[in-house]
Amino acid sequence: MRIHNCIINKIILLLIVVFVNNSEAQTKRKILSFEFEKDTLNGVLNEPNNSSKGIVIIVHGSGKTNAVFQEWYLDVRETFLKAGYSTYMWDKKGCGKSSGVFNYNQTVQNSASEVIAAINTLKKKEIEGINNIGLWGISRAGWINPIVINRYKDIRFWVSVSGVDAKENFKYLLKQNLRIYNYSKDSIDILVSEWLKGTTLAHSGAKFETYKKATPNLRKNKFWLRFTIGGITEKKYYFNQKKLKKERLDSDSGLQTYIDDFESV
Repeated sequence: MRIHNCIINKIILLLIVVFVNNSEAQTKRKILSFEFEKDTLNGVLNEPNNSSKGIVIIVHGSGKTNAVFQEWYLDVRETFLKAGYSTYMWDKKGCGKSSGVFNYNQTVQNSASEVIAAINTLKKKEIEGINNIGLWGISRAGWINPIVINRYKDIRFWVSVSGVDAKENFKYLLKQNLRIYNYSKDSIDILVSEWLKGTTLAHSGAKFETYKKATPNLRKNKFWLRFTIGGITEKKYYFNQKKLKKERLDSDSGLQTYIDDFESV
């Protein structure tokens, strides 16, 4: 029985080696970094063995990354490679092997500048396919990529996955998660209303005590406490308020508007 299992394990190992070698034989993989705001961001360029039709820039959503080491979006990148397109993605500041400090509150405008810095590096190095650049992105990238397109006129196409409109989408996220947790419609309406009221107050410059009085149910909600890692403390409130006051609220919905004239992109 042990001999039988040993043979099976060797066969499995052989199949894995053959699979990896075949994958590597079909494409080329190169670690390629670029400079952004005095930091070096570590990236990976994947190219088809045949001539490249273009380059697809992989733009992350929010949160930390370890994309290069963990081979994020591998199925997506392989699909582009099979279609004849190269792909390029990287780790954010302070993530993976990228230098600097990760900033959760990095603005979408600054993230767009980061993407353009990556494109300029590919262009400077004359990477094959650079004259046909496309963008692929999920979630927060739905705000970043339109800004890139407005600033960098040579973008040829954009693939938006679980994308967004011009406004903050946390209201939708909050409402849908509360439904998943089986909250009643009345409870959901109260919690969402308190979140929106809290946002409006913070944007207007209200004190933390005023915010607390306006959000008694939200501050005790289990989903909210988990999502905000313990709730909004006074320190967090004033830290977030500085950023929020610089943003524009939509007059109809009360949500932050990240991109003006979004529909024209």
